[in-house]
Amino acid sequence: MTSTFSIKDRAASLVKSAMTHNGKVLAIRVWEPATFYEVDIMLPATDGMAGWRRPQKINILVAPFTFREYTPAGWDADIQTCTLYIDAGHDGPGSRWVRQLEVGDTFGYFRPLDAHFGPLRDTQAVYLGDLSAIGHFKALSQIAGDIRTVSGAVIVEERKHEKYYKDYMPDLPLQPLYSDSEAVNTMWSWISVQSFAPDAAFYLMGNRRLVKGIRRALKDKGIDSGRITAKGFWE
Repeated sequence: MTSTFSIKDRAASLVKSAMTHNGKVLAIRVWEPATFYEVDIMLPATDGMAGWRRPQKINILVAPFTFREYTPAGWDADIQTCTLYIDAGHDGPGSRWVRQLEVGDTFGYFRPLDAHFGPLRDTQAVYLGDLSAIGHFKALSQIAGDIRTVSGAVIVEERKHEKYYKDYMPDLPLQPLYSDSEAVNTMWSWISVQSFAPDAAFYLMGNRRLVKGIRRALKDKGIDSGRITAKGFWE
């Protein structure tokens, strides 16, 4: 009799084989403690990078029947490479997948698609969120092409990651804010003492509870909701 496990295994194999694209891991950088990963990948079948005008989302098969969505950043269309920034501080299929990755591994993915919105031109961009939003923020900045118009803050849950951020993210000039528990309150405190440009556009991304809290803080500060774009990635 065929076991249930083998049936599932075969079905997962069929799902993977039905996907038209395979990527390859080129390099992995880990922030210690190991809860945040930078993963350089090659997407050899993705030939449209030069035309990306919005951040993209890529669905990667991280476990049988299980996909996780990531935002390619720092892409180079000539050699079809990009970087994924993966927050693995919370247990789940995506976190388990990235922890076991090794250079040279291959993975299945569906072709990248628009992630719904892009940067507004010729305006100050304020990025507010947590480390799970870094890929999207970096993609927005790459498309906009001028980091002088970027400001904001990002929550980090490990004290050492403040320094990692400052050292490794010079092209995304946000203020890292350490918070090991009440991230919403930490971000509220930071927002309350800021002066934003009258035409600033606000991008809120990351944990859904944090995103809701930031939106309330901005409205309390008198920011019109029409200047706020928000997307929660996880609970």
